[in-house]
Amino acid sequence: MSGIGVFDSGVGGLTVLKTLTQAYPDVNFYFIGDNQRAPYGSRSIEQLKLFSKELITALVDMDVDLIVTACNTISSLDLKSLEKEAGVPIIGIIEATAQLAHTETSNHQIGLIATEKTIESQCYQRLLKELDENNELTALATPQLVPLVEENKMGTEEALERVKEALAPIKGEAFDTLILGCTHYPFLKDEIKQVLGNQISIVDASMAVSDPIKKYIRPDMQVSDRTIKLFTSGDPLQFEKIATGLLAPLDFEIKKINL
Repeated sequence: MSGIGVFDSGVGGLTVLKTLTQAYPDVNFYFIGDNQRAPYGSRSIEQLKLFSKELITALVDMDVDLIVTACNTISSLDLKSLEKEAGVPIIGIIEATAQLAHTETSNHQIGLIATEKTIESQCYQRLLKELDENNELTALATPQLVPLVEENKMGTEEALERVKEALAPIKGEAFDTLILGCTHYPFLKDEIKQVLGNQISIVDASMAVSDPIKKYIRPDMQVSDRTIKLFTSGDPLQFEKIATGLLAPLDFEIKKINL
């Protein structure tokens, strides 16, 4: 059975999955969230490569036609070498997200919140400079936000307070556009807007990911009754709560996966 595979370190990638299921309503989707080993942002490069290979192998075994890495940390790695081993196209999310941020900004001042590894990779910095030498990036590592989403604490007072603390170093900076450089962060968009203000244009991968994969969609991938299967290495019940809240009214099934 053909389709599109999507993976992330946890539930964050569901924001990307939702956009893709809407853009391609007649294509099968297979999603793996590696909740058991989340977050990825502080992992070593060696660990990230190992985890990526395990997740990609699992999706290839499901007979997918292409794979989307709905994880900025993984997308900052050398995807070409992973693609060569996998034998199917592997699409990252950073390039399209950077392009969208460049389009959105009016003053060439762009903010980025992401994991340590994504910021250390300098991917966003490099891409934004390639798009326009005048682009300036203010980057802040905010790994403390990921557990809020994994623990389903969005919309709580605790979430708002922790977002305030996390964003304090960049509050009042000159950027007019903020990249949510981790797919978990869109779950906290309301809190982020409360802290930074509605005047900031917020950009994330889920807003940019559909177009780059258009060229890979073939007629034989389209089905009349599509399947959406979700897998988690963590707690299926916790995963289901978050997935149901985000993906409803889509029909999907959830299973535990051992990686």
